[in-house]
Amino acid sequence: MGIQRSFGSPFRSRAVLPALGVVLLLGCVFATFHQKDWGLDDAYISYRFASNLVEGHGLVFNPGERVEGYTNFLYVLLIAPGIAGFGSEAAYPFSVAINALFLLAALWAVDAAARTRLERSPARVVSLLFAASPAIWIAASSGLETPLVIAFFATAWAMLSRLLVALGAAPGAPLHAPTVRWLAAALAGMALTRADGFVMAGVFLVYLAARFPARSWRAVAICSAAAVGTTLLQVGGRLLYYGYPLPNSYYAKVGGGLAERLLFASALLPRLTPILPYLVVIAVASLAVLYAIPARWRAFGWRGAVASVPFEVFFPLAWVGYWFYVGGDVFGERFLLVLIPVGAQLLVLHGTRLLAGRGRAPRMAAIAVLFALLLAPWQGTPLFLRRTIYDPWVTLGRFLAERHPDALLAVDAAGKIPFYSGLPAIDMYGLNDATIAHRASRFIAPGHSNSDPYYVLGLEPDIITGWLNPGDLTIDPGFRRYLYTGAGYEIRYLLFAAGGKPPPSDATAVLPVGGLSQQQLQAHYRSGYRYAVLARPTN
Repeated sequence: MGIQRSFGSPFRSRAVLPALGVVLLLGCVFATFHQKDWGLDDAYISYRFASNLVEGHGLVFNPGERVEGYTNFLYVLLIAPGIAGFGSEAAYPFSVAINALFLLAALWAVDAAARTRLERSPARVVSLLFAASPAIWIAASSGLETPLVIAFFATAWAMLSRLLVALGAAPGAPLHAPTVRWLAAALAGMALTRADGFVMAGVFLVYLAARFPARSWRAVAICSAAAVGTTLLQVGGRLLYYGYPLPNSYYAKVGGGLAERLLFASALLPRLTPILPYLVVIAVASLAVLYAIPARWRAFGWRGAVASVPFEVFFPLAWVGYWFYVGGDVFGERFLLVLIPVGAQLLVLHGTRLLAGRGRAPRMAAIAVLFALLLAPWQGTPLFLRRTIYDPWVTLGRFLAERHPDALLAVDAAGKIPFYSGLPAIDMYGLNDATIAHRASRFIAPGHSNSDPYYVLGLEPDIITGWLNPGDLTIDPGFRRYLYTGAGYEIRYLLFAAGGKPPPSDATAVLPVGGLSQQQLQAHYRSGYRYAVLARPTN
């Protein structure tokens, strides 16, 4: 094969996969210490649920209030032992550590899936594109459950690929039972890891039903029972414990009309730079397949149409469609990272066919394309480690724990500030508040559309935090100056929050500003103090 000859014997060595594992681990470490803060804020919502579970309060955001604000049930359960064993401060490093292990498992599965369609050397190129992707490293450092989702997806993909190869080689032979069980376990894991994981599992089940012959009904039944049964158990448990069939975050995130969500997702496309090359590869590979589907449908029905579509095309089309349906994600490409290994395999698979028997120049051009794909995620990213990481939300959380230990907090960033302050908190965007989440509102962004400042003020919080609008001193979300001053609040503190930059050496991160004029507050805003803390003068 062309790419195999281009890379030569080193890529055929058995030592390549362990070496790629080392690259992957080093990349996760690099991404963790290269970022501007300690993980994404939403990760700490899961940590708070896990911490309350360890402390005996149950799976709750605030003790005594049953609201399912997390979307990653299995991941919360996996974080809990780390908190139980090492304390709440260890939640983030423990999360990064297990995320790195999940990605190692995903690397093995990606390599296994690639080797069902490719020889060892080009298959290792697919593994290289996965292991050396900064977008994958960042998924580990985010502190979210994305690496676990990728691991389950890659495992299911590898097992499905093996079964399809076995069906093609021996159509009448029984399917390998352990492979079927691994596939079923991975589908169940998807359903448990994400609240919408049943959608990903459902795509697999539809493909299984179309591709597997009728005599393989037992394998389809086992996989369906695992995925559907797990989903039903989770929904039943949710109804009993929280009172709703869907997690509270669904009501807070998937709002507005379909057209609004589609437009918002479309606006996010420029933020998909880290995976854009793979999306292009998938789109190009899909064109010929999609062109033939109508004729196949007329001739053989839906099963024949689906059976003619490779899974590496079928899944991305379904998953990208779902991504648009829910309005994308405020974290950009997070939900679409599972498409990196799929796109890499399509690239290498078609590349080896095109380069077979060709000369040196095309092969060198292919190598240049591969390196371009590896370097694409680094666009606009400085290639050096930051000496310090300043996390304003961690700073403010610890400040409030020290200065206002008995306060009721209303907050727009519901992760790190509540986690590090330990204060009971009102989530003003409704992810962890059922009243706000279930109120209809105009769609703005996933998780940022529902808010009700009048409801929040009616709960009489001691502290309200939000981004400051320097023009009229409005505090997001929707606290106009007349509204909070009329309720007796003033801007008590300003937090230095200027794009990840640390505060000046001669200033504090949290600045007392009670009683200052609008002009003085605007001057502080211009110097980087852009996040406000409201309190009543007596607090």
